[in-house]
Order: sequence, then C-alpha cells, then structure tokens
Amino acid sequence: MRLPQTPTVITPKTQKVAEFYYKDRKYTCSLCDSGSLTELRIRNAEGKVLAIQQGQKTGLLGKNRQEAKIVDISEPFFHHLIRAACHALGMGDE
Repeated sequence: MRLPQTPTVITPKTQKVAEFYYKDRKYTCSLCDSGSLTELRIRNAEGKVLAIQQGQKTGLLGKNRQEAKIVDISEPFFHHLIRAACHALGMGDE
C-alpha cells in the first residue's frame, strides 16, 4: 500500500489570539507555535501582517509571505506595536 503523493503542510497551532488598539487603529495579534518556532503575528484592518519569529531583529510585513518586505522591528513604530501586542496577549513587556 502506498501513501498519496500530496505535499505535507505544517499548520501552526495558534496558542493565543487577542485584539488591541494602537494609535487609534485596531489590530489582531496571535502567537503561533509550529514545532521549534514561535511567531508573533500582528494583523491590521487592511489585512497586512507583521510576522516576527522569536529572537529575530527583523520581521516580515505584507499581505502574504511571497510579497512581504523585511522590516527592522527596532524602529520605534514597530517596537511599540509589538509591545502593545505582547501586552494584549498577556506577555507583559517581552
């Protein structure tokens, strides 16, 4: 007996989801864990997602990974947005 020749898709397990406001704009954030990687995802009302893997100094910003651009998350806007998302998820100031 042979198994079907379909590609394996690894779906991350979303651990937590929260909504928050930053600078009068609504965001949704989630903490996703897929095996050894933990990723924070922050989505705005336009559908753009900022995805940051734990321990990285850059993130991906865009509507999908193929068209996303790399951003420096130490820039003040991103830094404060990430802190607000962490607070909304109950992570404090991590």
